[in-house]
Amino acid sequence: MNTQQGLARRIHKAFDKKPDPESGIIQGVRPLRQGQPHLRTFIFPSLKNRGGIPCEGGLEKEAALCFELDPTIDEYRGQPFKMEGPKGAPIVPDFAIRRGHFYAVVDVKPKGQLQRQSVVERMRCIRQALGAIGIPHYLITEQELQQPWLQIRRRLRRGQGVKVPKSTAHRLLERVRLAPTTVAELRRQAIEIGLSPFAVEKLALLGRLTFPINAPWRETTPLGGIDHEQNRIATANWGSVHDLRLPL
Repeated sequence: MNTQQGLARRIHKAFDKKPDPESGIIQGVRPLRQGQPHLRTFIFPSLKNRGGIPCEGGLEKEAALCFELDPTIDEYRGQPFKMEGPKGAPIVPDFAIRRGHFYAVVDVKPKGQLQRQSVVERMRCIRQALGAIGIPHYLITEQELQQPWLQIRRRLRRGQGVKVPKSTAHRLLERVRLAPTTVAELRRQAIEIGLSPFAVEKLALLGRLTFPINAPWRETTPLGGIDHEQNRIATANWGSVHDLRLPL
């Protein structure tokens, strides 16, 4: 029981961490493992967390982008806590996410690694320990992070820091409610009323626009209103930013 309570406290404590005053990085429980063959390290700049999130490898970086744009995730942390694994070896999960008062832990692995018995044992150990305290554990591979959604997520990130007042947003969305438009046309109207051209991406991140989710995000991408059901069903595979979320 004490072990379970200790694990829960470590997860909660991860979200008490603030960015380092000098580096601006929200440090995990261990330094980035630099210098290993075939492993690149990244600091993902997060507006949502107000600091940099350490990532080991490209898959972790793309997962951080997904967390950043997921409107249901409030915060996330990299390398959030350490726990005892099989044969006493320490395990450090890749991420923890917070949705309100609920937490989850996410590991990001290349699909090929899941054939290794040592990896299988570590993932099983993490899942069992977290399950005992009611915290879900998710395993994400490159299949959930691959194109074409990866390209859309990267483009939508350009609008993350853009401010769009409600009154102005209403004016832009009124155009979309009348009939589907395109990214270029809505961008032109945003510029005319004094907004950033990436206000279009901001509206999409807010879940106010629908678009084809299996095609690249371009200036010619058609857009529909979120409350215009005819727009949603008129074209196959349309959706909103909610449809680009990882299955967590």
